[in-house]
Amino acid sequence: MDGDGRSDDCDAGGEWIWVRRPQEAEAAAAAAGWPAEEARPLKVVFAAPARYFTDAAPIGNGRLGALVWGGVTSEKLQLNRN
Repeated sequence: MDGDGRSDDCDAGGEWIWVRRPQEAEAAAAAAGWPAEEARPLKVVFAAPARYFTDAAPIGNGRLGALVWGGVTSEKLQLNRN
């Protein structure tokens, strides 16, 4: 990657794709006088509990994974370790 934030292999149809670090974007926005963005928590919400493991959404970090399913009174966890 060059000092200006671009890479020769980042090309989409002849146009450059600029990649910036979040800190650099925040600093540039503050210097320009733009209002700061609100921090919104990331969350996944389902309308009803997953009854079966096939209805569950997998969670994990690539090394440890889990499926959470069952009702409110009988929650089940299926763990998978790499």
